[in-house]
Amino acid sequence: MSHLAYDPSDANWAWKIDVSASADGQTFSPVPGLQGVDTHGKWGHQDIAVAQPFQARFLRLRHHNDGQDMNQIEMPATFSVYSGLGDEKWAFPSVGEVLSQGTLSTTVPARSFSSATVAGDQPLSPGAYLLSMRVKDGAQTQMMTRHFFVFENAMPHWDDNRLIPLLIATKISGNPASLTRTF
Repeated sequence: MSHLAYDPSDANWAWKIDVSASADGQTFSPVPGLQGVDTHGKWGHQDIAVAQPFQARFLRLRHHNDGQDMNQIEMPATFSVYSGLGDEKWAFPSVGEVLSQGTLSTTVPARSFSSATVAGDQPLSPGAYLLSMRVKDGAQTQMMTRHFFVFENAMPHWDDNRLIPLLIATKISGNPASLTRTF
C-alpha cells in the first residue's frame, strides 16, 4: 500500500485511527506512522500520508480517542487504499455504446463551486447510464464515474424538494473506548 485516503461522514464525531495490516486476516501488525491518525474536525477529502509503502491483503482500523469515553463514533463515508501506479490502467470502463464525448472547461472561484452542462445530441431513453469524467486541476488529474438512471415516467413532485439522506445506523451498546472494523 502506498497511499490511503478517506471522506468523512461527520468529522465532529470522528477521532483517531490506528491502522494495522495483515497478509492472512488473522495476524495483524501496526503500520508504522499510521497510529493515532487524527481525523477529528477534518472535513472534505483527506489524504493520509504513508511514509513507507507496506504489503497487506487486509487492513484493520481501530477508531479511538486515546482511551477517553466517546458516546458516538462516525466512520468515514469512504476509505480508499492505493497500491501504486505500476499496474494501473488509466482507461474508462467500457460498458456499452459511447453516446457523447468531448472536453469542457470551467473556472471555479475560491471557496465556491461551478457547474458545466454535459449534453448529448439526443435525449436519453429510459435506462441506466454511466458518465465517466477525467477532471484536471493544474498537475492533479482525477478519473470519476457516476451512474444515472432515466425513468420512463417523471417522478412525483415532493412538497419538500430537499434531498433526504438515508442514514444507516449501527447501535453500539455501552460507551466504547474504541471500535474496530476489518475489511
